[in-house]
Amino acid sequence: MKYRELLALLLPLAALAGCFDDGPCPPASTTATPDALHFPSTGGSTPVMVNSTSAWNVSSKPDWCTLSPDHGGHGDTPVTVSVGIRNESNPTTGQITLLSADGTSAVIEVVQSLTDREALIELYNATNGPGWTTSTNWTSSAPLSDWYGIMTDADGRVINVNLDGNTLQGTIPPSIGSLTQLQALNFTTNQLTGSIPASVWTLTGLRVLGMGSNQLTGTISGISNLVNLTNVHLSYNQLSGGLPPNLGDLTGLLYFSVDNNNMTGVIPESITGLTQFQLFNLSSNGFSGPIPENIGSVTTLVYLYLSHNNLTGNIPASVADLTLLDTFNVSKNLLSGTVPQAVQDMPQWSTFVGNNWINPQQNGNTLIY
Repeated sequence: MKYRELLALLLPLAALAGCFDDGPCPPASTTATPDALHFPSTGGSTPVMVNSTSAWNVSSKPDWCTLSPDHGGHGDTPVTVSVGIRNESNPTTGQITLLSADGTSAVIEVVQSLTDREALIELYNATNGPGWTTSTNWTSSAPLSDWYGIMTDADGRVINVNLDGNTLQGTIPPSIGSLTQLQALNFTTNQLTGSIPASVWTLTGLRVLGMGSNQLTGTISGISNLVNLTNVHLSYNQLSGGLPPNLGDLTGLLYFSVDNNNMTGVIPESITGLTQFQLFNLSSNGFSGPIPENIGSVTTLVYLYLSHNNLTGNIPASVADLTLLDTFNVSKNLLSGTVPQAVQDMPQWSTFVGNNWINPQQNGNTLIY
């Protein structure tokens, strides 16, 4: 029998005997502190303390990191987690699983990514930085907070990238996902092409996402991962696909604009659960299906732009509950039926009709009122 196997058998028995001598046994457990590690692309080592009520060893780990020692016994065991140099732009993630003889386990989350400075330099190089309108201090040794359009927190981590209207050309590099503390990302009004990298959908601290007025393609299926979003501006691109069914999980959403794209699919019912939503703009796409029947439950809505789509069915009576509604544009769809009297009785009705936002018997709609 190998030493490690013998250790795994004897240590739990020794610990159990100690329990009877000293009192009741504590609950079985295995912990690792800290249990989440972040390494730069240059690699490094970090100490971790493993505490277990029994013998333990490494059950699984990524091949790009090591843990030494890779086994231990009852009580505290200091270990070291190490990773080498990696040159990939995408953040690399993995888990080290520690399994104890008593059946308990612990997981250490390991992430290796570019530093914020490295990620920003990759952005500069990928988007023709020398041709930017303004690039003060970019790629220099100056603090990142002195780089044009960059804001950092007290720890020097990047929290805001604002390069609106700055002549960025090219594709957004995946390394943007290394800016793990990012709260606002604004690339509006540039000349960016390609898809939005999947790594953007891992930036769960994002509150503001602005990439409107570019030539971006692909889908936004991962956007519902960004649960802290309040403002989304992706208008005037070439985005395709639909809205995720769980868009309503973005409970803090205030403004959402994806107008003037090539998007299709239906309006998710889940948006009717949003309690702070003020602007919803889906105009000039290929959305189909009905307007959600309970749209009136979003009582904070002020602007609802649904024109130039392929929406069908009736105008829901619950629209009358949107007392703050300033704009309700459903022109140039395939809507039908009689507009509910409660909607026609809204104080804003004359504005809706006067601006041709609700077109009867024309532009595709066959509404009656």
